[in-house]
Amino acid sequence: MRRFAAMAVCLILCGCGSSSDKVVGLDVRQLAPAEQEALRRSLSQTLREPDAAQFKWMPVLVGPSGKATNYCGLISGRTNTGASSGFRKFAAAIAQNSSGAFDHGVIQHVEGAPAMFDPSAAIGDQTEAGTTAELCKSWGYVEFSQAR
Repeated sequence: MRRFAAMAVCLILCGCGSSSDKVVGLDVRQLAPAEQEALRRSLSQTLREPDAAQFKWMPVLVGPSGKATNYCGLISGRTNTGASSGFRKFAAAIAQNSSGAFDHGVIQHVEGAPAMFDPSAAIGDQTEAGTTAELCKSWGYVEFSQAR
């Protein structure tokens, strides 16, 4: 029964995107431009070149204010050779400020563990293929074509 419920939630999330959607008591909405900018600054701090970071944002599941929210999207940065890493899936914990806007977070895993991160960053080593994708899938982020 739990598997069926989890599959139902994932299927619902595949079509998420409008600000009025609800999934199991959670709002599903796009990140506002100010939230995207605040998260870009916060999430890119572990990159070798934070100003070179580019993000494609997924709709977010909004839970209770003040609690960390699991989130996935796409990130691109520069590697240690100066080349673009290309967009890769990332898994992060993001949080809201007292007014309910997402404004900070930390990347936990990146698909392929690209060399765009500072060596001292505690980013999960993704030498095992599919780890980030599986994590994102378990959180309901499966339709990355929605990333903008």
